[in-house]
Amino acid sequence: MGCKAAGAARIIAIDINKDKFAKAKELGATECINPQDFKKPIQQVLTEMTGHGVDYSFEVIGTADTLIAALASCNMNTGVCVLVGQIPAGTTVPIDPLLLLSGRTIKGTPIGGWRMGDAIPKLVTSYLQKKFNSDLLITHTLPFAKINEGFELLRAGKSSLRRKVPSLRGEVIRCRAAIAWAVGKPLSVEEIEVAPPKAREVRVKVIKCKAAVAWETGKPLSIEEVEVAPPKAHEVRIKVVATALCHTDAYTLSGADPEGRFPVILGHEGAGIVESVGEGVTKVKPGDTVIPLYIPQCGECKFCKNPKTNLCQKIRVTQGKGLMPDGTSRFTCKGKQIYHFMGTSTFSEYTVVADISVAKIDAAAPLDKVCLLGCGISTGYGAAVNTAKRAALEACHKGWGVSVIVGVAAAGQEISTRPFQLVTGRTWKGTAFGGWKSVDSVPKLVTDYMSKKIKVDEFVTHTLPFDRINEAFDLMHGGKR
Repeated sequence: MGCKAAGAARIIAIDINKDKFAKAKELGATECINPQDFKKPIQQVLTEMTGHGVDYSFEVIGTADTLIAALASCNMNTGVCVLVGQIPAGTTVPIDPLLLLSGRTIKGTPIGGWRMGDAIPKLVTSYLQKKFNSDLLITHTLPFAKINEGFELLRAGKSSLRRKVPSLRGEVIRCRAAIAWAVGKPLSVEEIEVAPPKAREVRVKVIKCKAAVAWETGKPLSIEEVEVAPPKAHEVRIKVVATALCHTDAYTLSGADPEGRFPVILGHEGAGIVESVGEGVTKVKPGDTVIPLYIPQCGECKFCKNPKTNLCQKIRVTQGKGLMPDGTSRFTCKGKQIYHFMGTSTFSEYTVVADISVAKIDAAAPLDKVCLLGCGISTGYGAAVNTAKRAALEACHKGWGVSVIVGVAAAGQEISTRPFQLVTGRTWKGTAFGGWKSVDSVPKLVTDYMSKKIKVDEFVTHTLPFDRINEAFDLMHGGKR
């Protein structure tokens, strides 16, 4: 879909699961091939199909072999390989220097290069305008209590989970949240209390609700009752209406994430309604439709002011520790503190985020669709239209190519290479969230969706209730989501 939006005339989709081909074509693929149908390496097949190799390749599987194949399939002089997939920790990728010597490049694209605060509302609007359709990416819809089933679906490659929760209102809210109590253990859906922010007009209290809690690594999520405290100054408490499942959630749950803290409430692709706000919050108010952002946009730091990056560092330290900007958590369950995840924690009926980590979007946008703009679609789409497109001119010159890495590599991961690969001027770079400036771009992406400029609906493969969240993980790991 992103390649189509970027103007690609020929888009070749590659997957060993032929069941995905019909959907791939709906999303813009002009051709679909299965590597298992050929005796030759897939890079050789692609080179023969195109005559010279592809201009851009996007590696989304996250293995050393597929990364090498993706790079080798590029045009030897100007091809750009964009890494999207997350490669397991400790993996070494032995790249032949000759692959880069003539001008090929590798680069990354965090969250598609979007500035999340700016881009998410725009993406939602674009979805509503039918500029793109992410519905095709939703594979299952599960009840909150089945969040661990979602992980099973994810691991089985069968899921792009979305979770719906009922619309509730109240000063003190009890809801469920999926809490990761320990590394490697399943999420535990607990009842928590989500307290409204301290505001001048509204008296807010702790909310008790359901959440999918990850008590430890490698275990299914547990649906628990959790307590969600009121938002403090410059914080926003959100009623999560829908959330999707991402491989990054599974990555952290597996215990491979060096920043993984347990118990925790995972989830970072969500959408909802502002329930209450803390002091000093001016950009959103109770009742606003929003998408929480795992990459904030303060608009003041040197990173936000630089057009070359979208990686705001305002709250990076505390977010990486699973805490709010003041160094504390808003979640508790059974008397224990529960960590936040990527500043969003959308596997809970209520969550609290920093006010620089939320984007107001078109109220008419279907939240069970546009929640995907919180990460997955924005990242892939932005990798093509932002990061890769920006490097197109440089890539036209031999030895000036730029390689973009899209996927999140695991801790300790290295790419085995030699300095000679870069001696002629090649560049490796990354692009988080597709290069979008989050707060600015997300509303525009929503607008593009509403205008039918981008597709979102096609990315929804399943819709599951919250209680079946672990099934969603199974679908995802099974490659069927």
